[in-house]
Amino acid sequence: MNPRNAAFVPGLPVAIGIAAIVMAMGILIFGSRSIPQIEIARIAQFRMGPLGIPVSQSVRVDDFTLEAVELRVTSKSSSPAEFVIRVLSLNSGATVREALVEVPPRIVDAPIRIDFEPLEIDSDDTLEFQFFLPEGETGEIYIGAGLEDQYPDGGFKDHDGILRIGQDISIRVWGKSDPARFLRLFVGRDPFGAIVVGLLIAFVALAVYFESSRRGSSIAAAVPAAAVPIVILALMYTLPQITF
Repeated sequence: MNPRNAAFVPGLPVAIGIAAIVMAMGILIFGSRSIPQIEIARIAQFRMGPLGIPVSQSVRVDDFTLEAVELRVTSKSSSPAEFVIRVLSLNSGATVREALVEVPPRIVDAPIRIDFEPLEIDSDDTLEFQFFLPEGETGEIYIGAGLEDQYPDGGFKDHDGILRIGQDISIRVWGKSDPARFLRLFVGRDPFGAIVVGLLIAFVALAVYFESSRRGSSIAAAVPAAAVPIVILALMYTLPQITF
């Protein structure tokens, strides 16, 4: 065999790289996970309450599967208390989800996640999340909110139904995600995500350069190098501990 052509024969690293890419792509194509696709006022700057009649936050969604909502909740009650979260579709005016949420006593700005049966939204819609006490409940429950208008596509209404300009409820709306949306949010929302993706791209470029210089075949060098970021992305997409 001509020594120049020998470099193009796939070796063990290439075979391992191909296998890793196939497995990772299977995870990315057929897998799914829930991520906070909408996040408003991550840090609660003040508390709205105590809850009584509804306060609400609206969010705009499109091609979306609602799975959960996370709030910052404070309770001044000495015993467990409850509040209701109701989800309305403003397009149809219908209540699409509702849940009774139990709150532990004497918590301060604690993150509380409310899971729903998945709700698929195929077209452009606005969801309104209402928070209020059930009939007969007397607990002192407060919902965290932010003073900066971080979400111009929605609005925060207080107990009197008045739209609070420049304010939003601290809310994370969890939904089912595909890999492209996960990567876009990971890079766009978290500075650490942009650094990680930049380092992976730099690693691939350097690995291809050095391996092609050593072997004389950019194809043989590219396969194992490309496998690294694809496998890392698949792991990030799979592990629920990795979020933002």
